[in-house]
This record gives sequence, structure tokens and C-alpha cells, in this order.
Amino acid sequence: MTSSGDRCLTGGETSKARGVSDSGAPAGDPRHREAPSSEVSDEQLVEQFLASGRRDDAIFAEIFRRRRRDVWRVCWRFFRNSQDAEDVTQEVFFTVYRKLPQFAGGASLRTWLQRIAANTCRNELRNRSRRPQGKATALEDAGPIAALAESAEDRVMRRQRETILARALAALSPAESDLLRQVEFAQRPYADVAAELGVSVSAVKMRVLRARLALAESHRRLQTKEPES
Repeated sequence: MTSSGDRCLTGGETSKARGVSDSGAPAGDPRHREAPSSEVSDEQLVEQFLASGRRDDAIFAEIFRRRRRDVWRVCWRFFRNSQDAEDVTQEVFFTVYRKLPQFAGGASLRTWLQRIAANTCRNELRNRSRRPQGKATALEDAGPIAALAESAEDRVMRRQRETILARALAALSPAESDLLRQVEFAQRPYADVAAELGVSVSAVKMRVLRARLALAESHRRLQTKEPES
């Protein structure tokens, strides 16, 4: 994983030969056109991406390609583990997608991304320290009656969340939905999925990121439409 963690995305040559973009959409889809020229500055890329309403995947893919290595290195310094660094790098760019409108340009995009990466790593380490393995939860300590009483309320909320998530997944393209089920839910290794699809591991990672972004947007829209219970 070390070598793949420190590589930039290059795209899937096999999929392009079939006329399909790295996201699984037809190559002619305007959302997945060729990435901008490397002569365009990072700041210009951000402006173009925001001007597109955060819908131009090619621009975000170029930001990802240019700055992924910088983010990965920050994550690796915190975890000293390639797999963890790779996972948190994905989380960082998921956050970046949502927070790009907040980029004011006072610092370089690289510096801004590194700051987000460091904060994300600290939060992840803090969350891990709060989840000690093998320790009973407060609900378990409270006894079976309290657990049953609590689960009745939780069950309703869980079903609501599951319903919204299922509808959000259904709103994705079949390729996006299938990819998320394989990588996020079934926990299949990127390498296995890449071999099955006939594309590079880097291409699969980019597809997963795009699918996660699409799922988040679909989930957000559905939540805003949900009536208060």
C-alpha cells in the first residue's frame, strides 16, 4: 500500500479505451471531460470548480491529482501507516469538497489543504482514543432493561436513517451504487475491485471519492425534504 499511497492519480487507461471515464460515465459526459491544463493555477481551479456549482468532476479530479500527495504525507506523519494515511486522505478530500467555498485565498491551496489534513488526523486520533476496545458501553453497564428501553427509541431513528440512506443510494447511478457497496460496505480491497473492472487502483480511488460525494449530496437533499417526526 505504501507505493500506491504516495502516487498521484493518473486515471484508468483501460476504461478510457472503452470510451468510459474514470467515474464510470460515458467519456462524452460534460461532467467528466478532460482535466484542466497544468498551467492553470490552484486558485484558478478552485474558482472554476465553484463557478460550476461544484459539479465539474474533471476540475476536482485535477485538484485531487495535484495535491493528494501533499495531503497523504501529512496523514502519514500522524499515523506512520500507509493504509491509515490512505483512508484519512480520502476523508480529507471529502471534507475539502464541502469546504472549498470557504477557501479565501489568504494562504496557498496547498497550505490550506495541509491544515485541513492535520486537523482531520488529530480528530481521528482523538476519536480512536475514545473508543477503547474490549470495554463495555454505558448502555451495556446499565443492564438489560435499560438497554431494551433505549433500543426501542433508537430503533425508530435507525430505521429512519437506513431509509434515507437506501433512497440516497438508489438515487446514484448503478455503477456508483455498486462501487460503494463493494468498497465501503463489503470492504473489498481496492486492488481486487480494480482488477475486476480492468482499471488502475488510482482510478478506483477516484471513482469511490466521486461516488461518496454524489451519495453525500443525495443524502443531503433527501434529509432536507424529510418531514419532521
